[in-house]
Amino acid sequence: MKFNNHSGFNWTSENGIYVKGYMYLEEKYVKNIDVINCLKFIDNYRDFHSFVKKINGSFCIIIHKPCGTWAAVDRARSFPLYYSTETFEVTDAVETFLEENNANKGFDDLAIAELMSSGFIQNNRTTIGSIKQILAGETIEIADERISRNFYFKHTHNNKSYENNLQVVAKLKEVSNNIFDRLINSLEGKTAIIPLSGGYDSRFIASMLKNKGFTNVICYTYGQEGSYEVEVSKKVAETLGFQWYFVKYDENVWEQLLSEDCLLYAENMHNYSGIPHFQDYPALKELTKKNIIPKNSVIVNGFCGDLPAGSFVLAEVDEFNIEYNLEWLVQFIFKHHYQFLEVPESYEESIKEQIKDFLLLMNEKVIDFESFTSLYEAWFTNSRPIQWVVNSNRVYEHFGLEWRMPLWDLEFINFFYSLETKYRRDSLIYYEFLFSEVFNTPGLDTRKPEITIAKPIKYSSSLKGRLRKKAYVLLVKISFFTGWTSWNYFDVNNYSKAALILYKDMNSKKLVNKKSLNFHQVNALWWSERKYGVKKTKRIIYETS
Repeated sequence: MKFNNHSGFNWTSENGIYVKGYMYLEEKYVKNIDVINCLKFIDNYRDFHSFVKKINGSFCIIIHKPCGTWAAVDRARSFPLYYSTETFEVTDAVETFLEENNANKGFDDLAIAELMSSGFIQNNRTTIGSIKQILAGETIEIADERISRNFYFKHTHNNKSYENNLQVVAKLKEVSNNIFDRLINSLEGKTAIIPLSGGYDSRFIASMLKNKGFTNVICYTYGQEGSYEVEVSKKVAETLGFQWYFVKYDENVWEQLLSEDCLLYAENMHNYSGIPHFQDYPALKELTKKNIIPKNSVIVNGFCGDLPAGSFVLAEVDEFNIEYNLEWLVQFIFKHHYQFLEVPESYEESIKEQIKDFLLLMNEKVIDFESFTSLYEAWFTNSRPIQWVVNSNRVYEHFGLEWRMPLWDLEFINFFYSLETKYRRDSLIYYEFLFSEVFNTPGLDTRKPEITIAKPIKYSSSLKGRLRKKAYVLLVKISFFTGWTSWNYFDVNNYSKAALILYKDMNSKKLVNKKSLNFHQVNALWWSERKYGVKKTKRIIYETS
């Protein structure tokens, strides 16, 4: 077996066993070779599946034996793996695999339509019909030209009762101490590089490292000069006594999007299963060029702490707006997550079927608000957060850097998945814990200018919601069609300039849905057009033969 992606993390292999990433077993950080030594004694798929379930961390594993192949990815699909339903081989780089096998690219038009309308592809599919991906928390067995799939972890919830907020906060404090003890052990004294925003997740990481006495830390931020993200980031780093660097994002910086190196990174991230994530690329390009990041440093990012903590729990009033059945949930997901373009009717029902198929895999019924939230968040977590945000770790690897995601630690997500929604809505317990136990020092206690409060699902159809959206779209239209971009306090990364660059590079600008203009929509359509061609993208959108 041959694997091509050795950037950042190297594959470790021995006797048909291939391991990549960083792992914890029985609460302890273990080397890849130690994991291989454990796997040597496993001689059947069932035991392999059970062993993977015990691993904490970010990893992928493949075992090739005469009887077949077993493979697994972690609970966040941090290191994507793919397999062919024609050759029954596993790979980490689809493009290279296709070239080496002289394979035919039989495109899946439905998958491309999903990519253009949402930025991700559901279930185990890719844009190539014969290439599948291993889902987060899944193991597979390939034997006798048959493929078996099984989840060892699902992002569903199992609520546990607590007496009061103080008890929950105390438990989260214990969990956090365990997480950061493990993180520090895995760093082995290497410099921790923290992309420090003005938000809470990265501030949580920086503060906990300081509290634990780990001071070999460099922080950086990027974006629009004078934005709240930059000002808060600088203040936090100064308070903690950490080095801090700023990379200004202006129109000149975003011109790099079309550079040969950036497009190479985009190809490696895409792997026929997602759109590129460009946010950190200009900053890392400049920081590495100036040798600010020491060799053997490790990026420690804040992905995706607010997600299990409750940022996407719906508003309390929605408990009376929701119809508790699977069909209503499918319609809700489609309406709220497929807005990049007006999905052609010929694809709409097929996309809804894909949504339903995934929800059925979770093996839960929608009977009340707790079960609705559990199923919805299981679907959502496996979509944009995993396929786009987590997959953006490829940018660190592109610059030869390892990374860590402490807020994807198994103990962290299991803790929040055990909480009732009353503790998670608007990240109630998470914020209470952060500001009472971690950010309780002047300089760390700055609140974000706008805390995300769950809006009712009917907000978007209310008069206020419609007027606000129309005003925003009007401003964006002016930007796109005049080439003028205005300073926006909340456009902290100057995405309006980045979107304009991609828009100008498109051959068919009519593909852009003027009703919901934003950088992510333009990025998805620009990349789809670039990767799959103008004719195909037009045919899919306009349903022409």
